Amino acid sequence: MEEQKNSQKFSPILWFKGLPAWIRGVVINVAVMLLLVMVFFMVGNYLYGPAKSARGYYEAKLSEDWNGVYDNCKFPESPFLSRQNFINANSYVKGGVSAQSEMPEITSYMMRKKQSDGNTAVYQVNYSLKGDGEAHIESLSMERGSSVLKMFNNWYVTPEDLYIRDVKITVPEDARLVIDGIDVTEKHKEKSEDSTKAVYKVPYLFLGWHTVELKEPGKENYREIFQLKEQKALEFIPELQLNNQSGKEICDQAEEALEAIYAGAASNQDFDKISKYFAGDKDTQKAAKKAYEDLTDQFSTKKSVGIATLSVTRVTTSVQNKEELMHAEIEVNYTAEKVSKWFFFFYDTENYSDSVVLKSQVTKEDGKWVFDAGIIPAL
Repeated sequence: MEEQKNSQKFSPILWFKGLPAWIRGVVINVAVMLLLVMVFFMVGNYLYGPAKSARGYYEAKLSEDWNGVYDNCKFPESPFLSRQNFINANSYVKGGVSAQSEMPEITSYMMRKKQSDGNTAVYQVNYSLKGDGEAHIESLSMERGSSVLKMFNNWYVTPEDLYIRDVKITVPEDARLVIDGIDVTEKHKEKSEDSTKAVYKVPYLFLGWHTVELKEPGKENYREIFQLKEQKALEFIPELQLNNQSGKEICDQAEEALEAIYAGAASNQDFDKISKYFAGDKDTQKAAKKAYEDLTDQFSTKKSVGIATLSVTRVTTSVQNKEELMHAEIEVNYTAEKVSKWFFFFYDTENYSDSVVLKSQVTKEDGKWVFDAGIIPAL
């Protein structure tokens, strides 16, 4: 009786063997297909899921593979957050290249979703490193990216701790600001309380190392490498030196102006004849006119005595920046003949050599270098 009961028990294997061959073939194919579909989705969810991107991000960061870090991250659209800028910001080491003998290796890794709103999610990541007894726990924000095969999505880390927003940089007003080879245009310019300084607000900068360049017409370019560690305002107010071409232009213009001033004063010409050599503002023109008229009074006329002839033998000019302004120091060596009256209709002539040092502020107006009243000598 017992044997009969056992023989009546259902056996899936016997049942399957009892099916027609074509049905067995269909069942096997369906089972294999379902298994392949399950494997396909499991592999797809891993390859294009947040777990792989997050681990890839940590492994690249720990091994200082900055290309790999950038590949697993999503940053705001900005030329200041380019791949090359990210690599430069993290690769430069002041004073030399760092070399780490052994890169950290992740020995255990786990991540758990803390919150999600569809396209973004925050995960808690727990990992430990080889040879390090500490358990590292971090919060990681991630964002869903483009779709793959309309079934999966790439995921990217959104690490706001790698960059800073709205960095204010103050530079000289006339200088063109270039950060990491990118021109900071007028659209980034802010209102400045100091007319000699310009303030720019750069939308994004990576934490780390950067290059700043200041370019001003007629002056040598200024370049500096700086490290950005935290959210703070930056200021670059160097003393930009004149380039060789500008220095030569100023020296030539100073000699031309002096020649015109002496010639005009000796022939009692009006100030209008030489006014073009001076800055156009009202105060400068007024001061220059007064100094020129005083110089003109030193020369002799048909009705008065004074300097009869004057010849400039040498002009030496040096130009430098002082307190963000350009100054020219001009040494003039000359010989002169002076006529003086000593008794009624008797006159005495004196020949002598002398020199005078002139100090003048130099500016550029309409493409030409101009001076203040300091370039007019008082003989």
